Amino acid sequence: MWVCDLKSLKIIHVNEALLNLAGHENVDLETLALENFFSSKDIALFLPNLKKIPVERCSLGHWRLRHKKNRLIWVELFLQAFDAEAKTARILLTAKPLALNEATIPPHGYNQLDHAVFENLRGVIIFSLDAQYRYLAFTSLHKETMRLIWNAEIEIGMNMLDYITRADDRAKAKHNFDQALHGELVTLDEEYGEAQEAKRIWWENRYSPVYGANGEIVGLTVLVIDITRRKQVENALRINEARLRSITANVPDYIVEVDKNGLILFTNHPMSDVEAQNALGQDFCKWVSDEYVSLAREKLALAYSSGNVQEYEALSMNHLGELRWYMTYLSPVIVNNRTQSVVLISRDITARKKAVDDILSTKEAVENMNEILQKAFEREQIASRTDTLTGAYNRRYFLSLSNMRFWFLSVIRIRCR
Repeated sequence: MWVCDLKSLKIIHVNEALLNLAGHENVDLETLALENFFSSKDIALFLPNLKKIPVERCSLGHWRLRHKKNRLIWVELFLQAFDAEAKTARILLTAKPLALNEATIPPHGYNQLDHAVFENLRGVIIFSLDAQYRYLAFTSLHKETMRLIWNAEIEIGMNMLDYITRADDRAKAKHNFDQALHGELVTLDEEYGEAQEAKRIWWENRYSPVYGANGEIVGLTVLVIDITRRKQVENALRINEARLRSITANVPDYIVEVDKNGLILFTNHPMSDVEAQNALGQDFCKWVSDEYVSLAREKLALAYSSGNVQEYEALSMNHLGELRWYMTYLSPVIVNNRTQSVVLISRDITARKKAVDDILSTKEAVENMNEILQKAFEREQIASRTDTLTGAYNRRYFLSLSNMRFWFLSVIRIRCR
């Protein structure tokens, strides 16, 4: 134990048990100070508690007592003030050594077995903090990562928050630490690092409290997995999905995914008077004209069985309830060499069909007109004595004339009888 002056924190008395614990012999109280037992940073952390002058004996938590031979001993500090109103107010500071099973984490981090296991977990970071956010233990991968994203050289006993230079990241880390220190088990996907894109890294962080011998929370452990690559893939997928949604929502074609039974799994547009989401689970043939249903089902079955793209033309109903001509392509969705579903892409070809019909009608009309003109030309040639092109006598004229005379004579002969 120490007895210190409350104002100056100068050591007035120290007992032999503490001197032996810290490895000091034949010390001069005039030269002895708390810095001989604790680091200046540790003192700065618990100094505000020393100034609070507690009425009753209270615990300051677990701290590292520095041995003279530069090894660390974990102790629990207790504080009590006496003669608080006197000019020479003093405080009594007591150190209780902690056995390995009582300390939050063994004094030098993990034991050898734990260290070997944790260090061989590829891509997994583990570190432990006490209730004041000071490092109790960490894996070498965590040390390397802190150097990478914060240019920090971390040490046991140092406050982790002091290494995080970005204010929003520091506040986020403290909030999560405090949740664990309040007994919560927290799992979060978080991004940490400097502002440069290359240094921002995504982590899956699992925060859990660490309990002392009496069931009180004395610290926390954080298990961290680098999920940057997974987040990049997820982000790329989100971008592609957004692009695909934009394309399918804006193309005039119907894009419909159906299962083996023809039940709709997805559609990009409303189906007749049914909204797109309400069409899910319904038979796609509900919108196909009756005379083409068997053809549509036949092509669907063939697409499933063959794994090849099929196509057909049919009259189907659009979102306005109008029967229109559609060219439908059936493309199988194949996963692991098995057809999982079929995507139907239906394009309205009514205008094209009408144009083709108009062309055919025009062609037929032209052919009929040509035939009429040809016959008229032939009649004109027959009726003419000379060829209109060559000017020569037309044999067809004389043949026609003789035939007409023969017919005329025959008629007269019949009538004369």
